[in-house]
Amino acid sequence: MKKALLNVFLILYFPILLIAQFQKGVIFLQSGEPVSGYIDQEPEVALKQRVHFKTSLGATKYETYSPNQIAGFSYDKGSSFESIETYFKKEQIVFKERSFAKVVATGVIDLYLSQLDIEESEFVFYARKSGRLHRMSQERIDISPYGYIIKNYYLGVLNALTFDCRTRIGNVDEVPFKREQIVRIIHNYNACQDPSYKPLKNTYQVAKEKRYFLEFFGGPLISKRDFGALTGMERNVLKEVFASVGVAAQVDVYKPSLSRNLLIHNSLEAYKWIAVEESGVIEAPVLSMAFTMAAHYMLNERDRVKVFTRLGASFVVDFGSTILPRPGISVGLGTYFPSGSRLSLQLSSLSLLGSEGITAWRLAYAFPLAVIQK
Repeated sequence: MKKALLNVFLILYFPILLIAQFQKGVIFLQSGEPVSGYIDQEPEVALKQRVHFKTSLGATKYETYSPNQIAGFSYDKGSSFESIETYFKKEQIVFKERSFAKVVATGVIDLYLSQLDIEESEFVFYARKSGRLHRMSQERIDISPYGYIIKNYYLGVLNALTFDCRTRIGNVDEVPFKREQIVRIIHNYNACQDPSYKPLKNTYQVAKEKRYFLEFFGGPLISKRDFGALTGMERNVLKEVFASVGVAAQVDVYKPSLSRNLLIHNSLEAYKWIAVEESGVIEAPVLSMAFTMAAHYMLNERDRVKVFTRLGASFVVDFGSTILPRPGISVGLGTYFPSGSRLSLQLSSLSLLGSEGITAWRLAYAFPLAVIQK
């Protein structure tokens, strides 16, 4: 039996190849010379420190370049990144290092966006004017290498950089520290200084994908009731076993520029109970509906076996039953196939509400329906 299961495992997973997602692009040497080839598409946090590049898409090996080795790189259908000197504070000490930062504006003021971690709100800007680079963040500390009297706090830097176009830009003292707002100020300033200025298109936004699935599932559902907990008398635990079959509509929200491994899984499902061991004490619902929201993590997005885990919360409502609505947890493990479909084993809910406990295991197969990018 074990040998047969192993054979099935190999048949299913062996065809999944390790394919890195390289896109056509250009790297720029320190001399400014461009070299065309293919650049690995990785999250921006990873791209800060190094970039993988190869001259041929079919090549199995690639070269890795750090911000100290090349001046920058650009995707043919995507953003450009430049090697700049960045600053950060750790234990009251200011450190500096070269990093690749995304170019979001080029003009009298060049503006760069540096993603600090996978949280969308964790970022800083760097603005270059007249050859000097200034960091803009919400931290009220001065980490300018030039001994500037203006604090690093973004409002002070914006005021200092754009004072000569105040009538065109307006008051910046109440501008919130948001990507769109900061980029708009710099666009307006560059247009004020140069009427022929053209903004770069949406380079500051975090790209998002929504992946839609239709899932079919089935498995055992174990329901038990502890009468001792209700009456205060001697405990009398009754258990019934049901089978459940159902269907789910699922949406996975994915931000590949922040993380290629982590996404948010949303599932709305309906399932039917079928009695297997019935005592008559617990009444099976006519229909159950559940909503689940979970963190969905691919252990290694580039592995031949693309395994994922899932952990989140669920809420179940039963129709035609005396069983109370119940919150619970959702834990799962599964894998993706080359077609984009996925197979999973999941503990769909564990209710700890009142005196009833309901545990539902399921084996599920999900078909991909669509991917919408924005």
